[in-house]
Amino acid sequence: KIQNSKFKIQNYWTVGVEINLSHYVVQRSINGKDFTTVGKVGASGSIDYSFTDELTTNYSPQTTLYYRLQIIDKDGSYTYSEIRSVELSQKSVTSKVVLIRLFFLNNQKFAIL
Repeated sequence: KIQNSKFKIQNYWTVGVEINLSHYVVQRSINGKDFTTVGKVGASGSIDYSFTDELTTNYSPQTTLYYRLQIIDKDGSYTYSEIRSVELSQKSVTSKVVLIRLFFLNNQKFAIL
């Protein structure tokens, strides 16, 4: 989920069981294609994770930002979540979008989106 406040974007994601995961990289884009890393969250065996993207760029209202997770395994391999978007507003309106729900079955990852 993504929550939008005036100067911060709160990214939320949920996982089932983490097997051999190292960390999550939160990435942002202004066009949905070219992403930059805005943060990193270590895999801690938790179910629910969040990361606050404190915007340092002055985006205009109605700007759409795109987010995704890069999910890094301990062996260095990685996968991406689907891309989710949030539109900035002049108001502190909350906008919620599910980023990813990641579950495992027989040591295989399954993203429930």
